[in-house]
Amino acid sequence: MLAVAQTDWVISQLSALNPGVEFSKTIIQTAGDGGDLQLIGAWVSALEEALLSGEVDLAVHSLKDVPTQMPPGLALAAIPAREDPRDVLISANGESFGELKEGAVIGTSSQRRGFQLLQKRPDLKIVPIRGNIQTRIAKMRSGEADAILLALAGLKRGGLENEATEILSLQTMLPAVGQAALGIQTRSGDTETIAICRGLNDEPTEICVKAERAFLAGTGGGCRQPMAAFAELKNDRLMLQALYFTSDGKTVGIQDAIGPKDEPEELGRWMARHVLHLTSAHVR
Repeated sequence: MLAVAQTDWVISQLSALNPGVEFSKTIIQTAGDGGDLQLIGAWVSALEEALLSGEVDLAVHSLKDVPTQMPPGLALAAIPAREDPRDVLISANGESFGELKEGAVIGTSSQRRGFQLLQKRPDLKIVPIRGNIQTRIAKMRSGEADAILLALAGLKRGGLENEATEILSLQTMLPAVGQAALGIQTRSGDTETIAICRGLNDEPTEICVKAERAFLAGTGGGCRQPMAAFAELKNDRLMLQALYFTSDGKTVGIQDAIGPKDEPEELGRWMARHVLHLTSAHVR
């Protein structure tokens, strides 16, 4: 299970950074473990409840699943270095995206992915497919889809990178907000645990995801909204790309912005205002 692999990695890193501190793992299972995007929020909430009750001292999240509004009493103590943020195509017959037959069936439960695919290949048929990584691959191979889309980071962390048929460029598929980044959540007043976790924080990743999450918050969207954003640092400047879809799958296009790296949230909020203005004009 991906969540377990991510937690094991965090424990190994924190153990190396904090010799003498003992860490133990608590697995909290909910209905959201099946991969249904509508239930992931329940799984995140269950981890947060365990934190607030004192059952656990820190929780490891895929940051793309964490709401931008943090519950009172909780905080993100650290954001480790980001994995590769790109998405991958896994096809049943080893075909690349460009080689897929006309009308090919693509399995994904992500509107973000589905809408971007249809922008480039309107002939494709998008169908929902749920479950963990192995389950989705098995469903594809059983004939439910000709190909599926997954995050490369998840494949890498699960040791399944070789399953990828093609790694999609950021120009083909802009990732979800916070994709490939982990978030280590703690109680906001637990200064000892925060100090232990901060050694694992990666400042460039933190800066980038702050901009992305500020964009998401500024649009009023949640982690399941059909939008995408990706920020990166280049020569001490922060570059942010964002993509926002209306509910019918129409897009206002990819927007780019550049700002100082020490004001990531302001850049994200500016992008949100800009994209919402364009979306409003587009709807009219």
